[in-house]
Amino acid sequence: MTDKEKIGLFGKELGLIRDRHIRNFVKEVFTHIPEHGFTIAASTTGKYHLPDENEHLGNVVHAKRVVKWVLLMARAYEILDQLDLDILVASAIIHDLGKAGFKEEASIHTLSNHASLMMEPIDKAAETVELQVEIRDKIKGCVFYHNGVWTAKKNAKPRNEFTDLEWCLHMADYATSKMRDLL
Repeated sequence: MTDKEKIGLFGKELGLIRDRHIRNFVKEVFTHIPEHGFTIAASTTGKYHLPDENEHLGNVVHAKRVVKWVLLMARAYEILDQLDLDILVASAIIHDLGKAGFKEEASIHTLSNHASLMMEPIDKAAETVELQVEIRDKIKGCVFYHNGVWTAKKNAKPRNEFTDLEWCLHMADYATSKMRDLL
């Protein structure tokens, strides 16, 4: 899969990001992600996501749903600043791209440290496109803590220490993964 094809998978979602620096940053992140980051199923066990998220390109289907949910959650949390919305959309798009790791061969199970594995591609992309450090750090926080209270114990923090953006992405991801339970 070419970088152009990766970008094409998220054309509509990238169009929601008004800040061109953040949009270019997401496109640059894609260049650091192996093909399987896009093509894998969102859930390796099939227990946590809707059926269409557990197929080929399921991770993309899941991320697209998280984008929709994060914008709904942002409204509920009264996150109205366009820059913050752009940060949330960017974070939603990339949050799970490292779940199968970065080796040539994809892991058959979601890696428990997949959020922390995304820090390097985020840093590389931010440096390449000269993204402001404050914006990069907000995106890193959202991605790193997208598992919320289920963040790896050594990195866990209590709910009251999450930023609104971090919690908003976590809740959007959680809601998306729990839609299966509502069927």
